[in-house]
Amino acid sequence: MTYLIIVEGITDKGVVQKITEKLNVKAEILLMRGNRPNKASHIINAKLVVKNYSKVIVLKDQHEHPEDKIHEKLTETTKNIQHPKTYPIMVKKAIEAWILAGMGVPNPENIDNPEEHLDHILQLQGKRYVKTLKTAKKLAENINPQQASQHSNTLKQFIKALKDP
Repeated sequence: MTYLIIVEGITDKGVVQKITEKLNVKAEILLMRGNRPNKASHIINAKLVVKNYSKVIVLKDQHEHPEDKIHEKLTETTKNIQHPKTYPIMVKKAIEAWILAGMGVPNPENIDNPEEHLDHILQLQGKRYVKTLKTAKKLAENINPQQASQHSNTLKQFIKALKDP
């Protein structure tokens, strides 16, 4: 049973890889082409032709866009996906909010710029936050998904989608 997960960027991929590993979920994680959810449906449908996935999850960061616009894009994207179990999830602000949740930061989804906040925390430790796959995986290594989901509703939605039969 393998899941197909589409993410927005390389840091999203690193964080999602670590979370799925920790939850013992087998997943293939792909990047959106050009960060456009509407193109994601084409990638997903092409993958579905050659491989059978038990579910499809599409993650899209909110950034500074209104929630309704992101939900609209995700709805449009998922209605074109030819799979009965498709889960569109808006990541509130950015994937770095999930990393912050894993660090025990309360309400990280209410932080306007989670990237900047994460960088500030790391600077206090003599480090800097650089958006790379390796850095994202390393930071996500410390995430306890169950505990972190108590601080992040969108992470909780993602974990629920992973566990939903």
